[in-house]
Amino acid sequence: MDRISLLPDELLLRILSLLPNTKDVVATMVLSKRWQPLWKLMPKLVYDDYSYQNIEYGKFSRFVDRSLILHEAPVDTLRFKLVQNSVLLMLCMINKLPAAEPRPCWKEPSSVPGCLLSSLETLIWANYEGREEEKQVAAFILRSASFLKKATISSKATDPYEKLEMIKELSSSPRRSPTCQLIFY
Repeated sequence: MDRISLLPDELLLRILSLLPNTKDVVATMVLSKRWQPLWKLMPKLVYDDYSYQNIEYGKFSRFVDRSLILHEAPVDTLRFKLVQNSVLLMLCMINKLPAAEPRPCWKEPSSVPGCLLSSLETLIWANYEGREEEKQVAAFILRSASFLKKATISSKATDPYEKLEMIKELSSSPRRSPTCQLIFY
């Protein structure tokens, strides 16, 4: 066995946390049997669709879906860096609907996912556009995430009045976590 594989899980997880996204973390499982289960213990998951831009449309959502199902540890931070198809891709993935059609497909789940109820502390949403389906997802997360401490939402909108409307709508959404801080820029 190599020297690095002899390190304790905590240190190996710290090393894995330095990788830029979950795809890279999952890829380390091919290094050896020792590394195979480690990615499932990561407390921070970063999904970045940038590396999937020239690949089949649904591949990114399937990767996110499968890795979330297989993940075993509590998730402190769940981050989506979405360049293409913004929230539609995430919404299709959340509902396990086929991502072949780029259409709004948010349908509130019949039960709240466990990570929202028991462990999600940080939400970072980039490129929020304030579309109806995005508002519904944001409201669902805010009213369902029991331990959410910080929700950071950034918009690519440049119109200050449009941004103000987004802030008003998000701020008026009820929050399950009494300590949730909403940051919008």
